[in-house]
Amino acid sequence: MNVLSRGTILAIALSLVSGAASAAQTPPPQQQGQGRQGQQGGQAGNPRRPARDTQAQPAPTGTGVIAGAVVSADAGRPVRHARVTLTGGDLRTAQFAATDEQGAFSFTDLPAGRFTLSVSKPGYVNITYGQKKPGRPGTPIQLLDTQKLTSLKLSLPKGGVLTGTVLDENGDPTPGTQVTAFRYEMRTGEKRLVQAGNDQTDDRGVYRIYGLLPGDYVVRATPRNNLSELRQVVQDAAQLLAAAGGRGGMAGGGGRGAMGGGLQQLIGGRGGQAANVLQGLAADMSDPDEAGVGYAPVYFPGTTTSTNALTIALGVGEEHQGVDFQLQLVKTATVSGTVLSPDGDTSGVFLTLVNETEQALGGGLNTTRVQQDGTFTFTNVAPGQYTVQARGGGRGGRFGGRGAGAGGAGAPPEMLWGQSQVTVDGHAVTGMSISLQPGMKVNGRLTFDGGPAPTELTRVRVALAPIGASGPGGLAQNTPAQLDTSGRFMMSGVAPGRYTVRVQGQVQGFTLRSAIVAGRDVLDFPLEVKPNEDVADLTLTMSTRTQELSGTLTDAMNQPATDYSVIVYSAEPQYWTPQSRRIVSVRPGTDGRFTVRSLPPGDYLMAAVTDVEPGEWFDPEFLQQLRGSSVSVSLSEGERRIQDLRLERGQSPFPQVLTHWGRWSSFQDHRPQCVEGCGKGL
Repeated sequence: MNVLSRGTILAIALSLVSGAASAAQTPPPQQQGQGRQGQQGGQAGNPRRPARDTQAQPAPTGTGVIAGAVVSADAGRPVRHARVTLTGGDLRTAQFAATDEQGAFSFTDLPAGRFTLSVSKPGYVNITYGQKKPGRPGTPIQLLDTQKLTSLKLSLPKGGVLTGTVLDENGDPTPGTQVTAFRYEMRTGEKRLVQAGNDQTDDRGVYRIYGLLPGDYVVRATPRNNLSELRQVVQDAAQLLAAAGGRGGMAGGGGRGAMGGGLQQLIGGRGGQAANVLQGLAADMSDPDEAGVGYAPVYFPGTTTSTNALTIALGVGEEHQGVDFQLQLVKTATVSGTVLSPDGDTSGVFLTLVNETEQALGGGLNTTRVQQDGTFTFTNVAPGQYTVQARGGGRGGRFGGRGAGAGGAGAPPEMLWGQSQVTVDGHAVTGMSISLQPGMKVNGRLTFDGGPAPTELTRVRVALAPIGASGPGGLAQNTPAQLDTSGRFMMSGVAPGRYTVRVQGQVQGFTLRSAIVAGRDVLDFPLEVKPNEDVADLTLTMSTRTQELSGTLTDAMNQPATDYSVIVYSAEPQYWTPQSRRIVSVRPGTDGRFTVRSLPPGDYLMAAVTDVEPGEWFDPEFLQQLRGSSVSVSLSEGERRIQDLRLERGQSPFPQVLTHWGRWSSFQDHRPQCVEGCGKGL
């Protein structure tokens, strides 16, 4: 008789669940910013990514050369062993080079083309050739046939550093505390905090995050509430073991899954007994005296909310010391209640407790499963405003058990949703009731214009991507809809929210031109799904006709103006929305040429600016300031238009800047330029 001790069962539970929990909590690699646990990433041609097999089609070669040297931005000394990456042109894979002892690099046998040159090295800020400041767009290099560019110079700046100490409430070091730096960046037309780097404290409680871009930062320390984490691990493991004991396997059924078969051998088929022991452990760990307080994430210099955090200005290569924290114990509480389903079945329902303010920074998110009797409990919840979101299957089961079948036969499960608001102030919240209801339906059809439709329409899918929705377990998660042979589709179980529309599958040669609902193109504005309101007719049109706008930007001496960005934006302010497809920024190459593709037909304005912050061109105020220095241009369907731009010299202290520069005093880094014919037609 195989009887397991509580300690053995707990060890099994931890081995099963803790790995997945750790993976879910690991932050994504950042383009800049490192610590002892950090890494450099986000570069084109990342060496961690396997190279494609190009033996069948040899890469084109030529006699062109791109060569130069990398020096430190602070002292001009050669930077040795820096990684130089060349992409673009007809290169099928990125090319790499390492600088030598003199900081020199060279790429030879290059065909003519348009290339991007970038440099990286641990502890430094990644740069691209031609950029005005770290983090700004670079200038593409236009290489002619047989041309040899051998004197390029790239200045590599040191990355900034944030360092300090994390102590507990008694002033003792807290090893293993995660510390994260967030940088204010322009995203979708507004400033947002974006994770830039992270580290864990050592035995002294000291952390050091390096390789940071210059900018404004907020720093957060996230303590490890071991009791709360272990309680959740035990509860999850109890459910997994109960399922294993009942089915003989956890992945694939009947012992076919690797996890299920190995677990059955280990516990001797006594999953139910192990689950009972774990449930007892979870109950023991729910003592109110132990769960009444906990550490909350704390922002520098000592606040539990990001809105009250102190902003740290970090210059190029600057080291900011003394970013110290003292963890704060806060009174925590439980949030519990019941989930109600139309058919009485709450199996497979997943709940998420969301603090929307902190969730945007990767925190404030707690998850749990509904018990068999429909009840749920969140433990160790810090004070704040929360939304409880419920998402799961009804009439067919979330995982396709009843009705869908193992092989996918039958109707897909109908997804249900529900949510409720709750305020936590340190006292237990009980008696919450969340009623699940069917999601909405989105009906539509896909049409094709300018060419024959694909023969296999059933291989095409229509997907809805949530805008601003919560992460895994959130409401706005949907399965793509399959087209029938006539091009129609129906998506059910769609939760309320705002979505973008995407087409997936074999539609080569076509692009999505429009997505019309009630006369409104939801490619320009989000598709809003409201409670209890189905979307009756979403008409998607694919087209083979695309538009292209190209030209050359030159200065007053008729020379290529390579230090500018060309902003192309709709002449109609209603389209000045975040991530609008009618707003584009492009950097001319070393020959001054630029190309913008796939703009929808319409009326546009064009302006040249210097040193614009990425994403700021979506800011309506910024675009409004550009109107007086812009050129009008129109694009009809399928048109390829050339519109050259030439900068004019103004009378202000800044060369080639408008005489009415004061109008842009709040945009000092942009320096909008007047081009020939600016303001015409406005």
